[in-house]
Amino acid sequence: MMTFSHQSLVLYGFFLVVGGLLLALRARRTEESPARSKSLTLAGVITMTGLGFWAASLLVEP
Repeated sequence: MMTFSHQSLVLYGFFLVVGGLLLALRARRTEESPARSKSLTLAGVITMTGLGFWAASLLVEP
């Protein structure tokens, strides 16, 4: 099992949240299509994963 430091969890979480939000903004600018729906779903998953990393960083002692 891999161990993560507090700083790396916060950093990975930050990049995932920002990346997910940027993907969502890009997807919202496109026309309505099944690809748009998939992109928004993927953006939501990426953003929630980033928030999960941030939540995990709260449980790890710095």
